[in-house]
Amino acid sequence: MVGPIESVTIEVDDLDSSLRLLREELGLSVLSDARASVGHLGAWDCPVHASVRLVELGSAPRHPTLRLAVVEDLARTPGGVRAPRVEWDARQAPRFGLCALELRAAPELGDTPTSQGPLEVKRGPGGLPLFVARAATHGGACSLGSVWIASAQCAASVGFYAQGLGFTQPQSAAMLPVGDGAERPICEALRIDPRLPHPLTRFRCADGADAGIALLRLDPADGSDPGAGSAADSQPSIRLLTARCDDLDAARERLLALGIEPLSPPTHIGLPSGRPGRVMVVRGPSAELIELVDAAT
Repeated sequence: MVGPIESVTIEVDDLDSSLRLLREELGLSVLSDARASVGHLGAWDCPVHASVRLVELGSAPRHPTLRLAVVEDLARTPGGVRAPRVEWDARQAPRFGLCALELRAAPELGDTPTSQGPLEVKRGPGGLPLFVARAATHGGACSLGSVWIASAQCAASVGFYAQGLGFTQPQSAAMLPVGDGAERPICEALRIDPRLPHPLTRFRCADGADAGIALLRLDPADGSDPGAGSAADSQPSIRLLTARCDDLDAARERLLALGIEPLSPPTHIGLPSGRPGRVMVVRGPSAELIELVDAAT
């Protein structure tokens, strides 16, 4: 089954401003600064001759990290996991797929998005919204609490995370609160109507690791296509969630049973840590990209 969430990778054009935000405002530290291997580039469907710098930041080595990807060779190839650049109307279109990150201070994942008090909204790397618990801005570094996934195909998404990847979920779903108060900036960042309730289902990894998934159900009332993928005004080409997996072949079989063909099969690569391993990239029901890693011990 799928183990802990290891990182979220976001392509950025301005590395310096992203580092200032994550280090100076959110208290994260640079844990590594390396280049993606040729094998990793192939799994991500990047040109193998490209130079992709990966700067990893976190609050502690065992906590999930944020990984900033800087494509120093700007060559691009279409298709595969290379998401298209799409201009969205900020007044109408929600973002589907990986739409935000929730950061918190305490090691325990809360049951609701306001478990550590009101969430402050910040514009994060690559334009990705960051929902930062106010408690995390005082007296310590932040860590990743939840990866928010917006879906208009909620039943398929629940099956993907629960049956395909083996995440566990609570007995009941929460609701993103309705109102004009602290929730409004969250709704504005996600481009959703703050007057409507939105079901929010939380998932944990099967081993009970800290970071999890917050699945937000959206209705594509404006006719936007949830299959177009996670989109911002300037869509990065690399945006994916990385999670550990103890058996990629078994995970592939479970996903195939759900009608999901991985974008890349289990492939041997050199990981950014320097260890050998295998990776498999999967596209979820709302076009979110999940990289499953089986690292050699």
